Amino acid sequence: MARPGPTAAGVGEGDILLVTIGAGARVLAPVYIGDHVQIGANSVVVKDIPAGAVATGVPSTIRFADKGKDPYEAMFKDPALWI
Repeated sequence: MARPGPTAAGVGEGDILLVTIGAGARVLAPVYIGDHVQIGANSVVVKDIPAGAVATGVPSTIRFADKGKDPYEAMFKDPALWI
């Protein structure tokens, strides 16, 4: 997908987009949001988010979930990842 213009946010590249945007989250253009991204509730996104990332906070901080790990155990290791 081409870089979004000054008044739009680009979301994903594939046919199936698995992007979750929490309630009250703000995505300030122009940013690009990759596939399989989760944006936490009330987060403010001000820069690009790569595929597979989790963005939380004001301004959003980009984190990556540990692949192949038990999400229940990971939640206790880094609770901010799931907020």
